[in-house]
Amino acid sequence: MENDALRAHFDRIDTDGNGRIDAGEFGRLLDALGVGYTDAQKAAAFADIDTDRSGAIEFAEFCA
Repeated sequence: MENDALRAHFDRIDTDGNGRIDAGEFGRLLDALGVGYTDAQKAAAFADIDTDRSGAIEFAEFCA
């Protein structure tokens, strides 16, 4: 996927427009996708993506 397409997806998930995907936005994404994760599974998946442990997924982490 090209960078512009990735940015567009990122921006749709980042509903508050702050340039970061927080745990709530990530959880709502998983719910919308119908993956059926528990809250603990959502938190674990979020932690796996948030590699710098900032408490949010930045665009570089999203791309990785």
